Amino acid sequence: MARQTVSRWNLRDFLACLRNAVYVIATATDCGASVESAGVKRHRGALDVASGRGPFAIALLVSASGACAQPVFMGIGRLAGDSFSLAHAISGDGTTVVGESGVPGATSAIRWVFLAGPQSLGSLPGASVSAAYGVSRDGSAIVGVSGGRAFRWTGPTGVVAVPMPAGVASSIAYGVSADGNTVVGSMVTSTGLRGYRWNAATGTQDLGLLNGGTFSIARAASANGTVVAGFSDASTTGPQAFRWTGPMVSIGNLPGGTISQAYAIAGGGGTIVGDASGPGGPRAFRWTAAGGMQSLGVLPLTDSSAARAVSGNGQAVAGYCGGFVGLRAWVWTTTAGLSDLESVVVAQGGDITDWTLQTAAGMSNDGLVIVGTGSGPSGQEGWVARLRVLPCWANCDDSTTQPVLSVSDFQCFAARAATQDTRANCDGSTTPPIINIYDYLCFMTRFSQGCQ
Repeated sequence: MARQTVSRWNLRDFLACLRNAVYVIATATDCGASVESAGVKRHRGALDVASGRGPFAIALLVSASGACAQPVFMGIGRLAGDSFSLAHAISGDGTTVVGESGVPGATSAIRWVFLAGPQSLGSLPGASVSAAYGVSRDGSAIVGVSGGRAFRWTGPTGVVAVPMPAGVASSIAYGVSADGNTVVGSMVTSTGLRGYRWNAATGTQDLGLLNGGTFSIARAASANGTVVAGFSDASTTGPQAFRWTGPMVSIGNLPGGTISQAYAIAGGGGTIVGDASGPGGPRAFRWTAAGGMQSLGVLPLTDSSAARAVSGNGQAVAGYCGGFVGLRAWVWTTTAGLSDLESVVVAQGGDITDWTLQTAAGMSNDGLVIVGTGSGPSGQEGWVARLRVLPCWANCDDSTTQPVLSVSDFQCFAARAATQDTRANCDGSTTPPIINIYDYLCFMTRFSQGCQ
């Protein structure tokens, strides 16, 4: 019998799988001294599991995993020789970041996992540039654009063009279902720009237009791929956010606004987020069938906001604000409203020295892992932040151990109220005295509602 051998490629696949297996363990540590003390070398944010010590390192990491409580915050790095990187999305399980790395005018789609660092996905045949915009729940399927054509990447197939109908001049893929089998995006047809939905069973489906519209763009798909969100112009009012389930239906505008654009959709398809115009300027919105379109507001010293990601249950949203102070990433929850993401990361022990978190673009299903792009020590770079808990107004002392809500939060609130700390202005009143009995009642109500 011929002796079986393991090819170099299969060995690399095995090591990649090994890296992913260690990821969950490693992210429970501060991935610094504890990891190195376990006998695993660090190389630019990656762990050396290619050495013979890899299997032993896993066992050691298991024993070290409880030693560090600091949440993970780090830049995703760049490919060798590149000057910047951008993070566009993260897998639902929070393990895989996708985006692009490059120099002005030339980028490569990348896939990033903590123990492997950024890896180029390559380009379609005949193309030299690419970018990745969407990823499946477990990171096994990635979509984007290369040389003006939509692509879908998997480990076994590499970068493959998404099939398009005859006559399509160019296309791009923005989103993908949880299982990686349904792709959504836009294509340039003989009649204009059209949103599409593709899977192997149905082929490429033109999603059509809103009444009176001339173009449409599909930006995101629900977990099962049956609900699509995006925007299409309608008559002369400008772009309108839509929800597609067969017919394309506008989800409306904010009060006083005429323009809306949807960029992300929760797993079940019932919550959509994006940005819309209003009397005060562009505002991030969260839409549900029951509550309609809700403005998420702006951070202090900013005058615009945009939502770009939503958790699987629709209860957490991420995006960014703009204004005199520049771009600032934020996270919003139903129990805390809008929070500056830098402040949240620092409050939970993250080290963002020399970083400015400018835009948040992706969020895991549980809302705890957020990715985006910012200005780091070496320039523009994608980043990933792993929170221990989501912001919650009733969690006054910002505790991260269970139970998150306790008598300490009442003591924290009482201390703030006694000193007229504006953080105790639970009901958001603006008439003096700003801190009053209604804030105590408000706090008790929020405490009883709990955190996510």
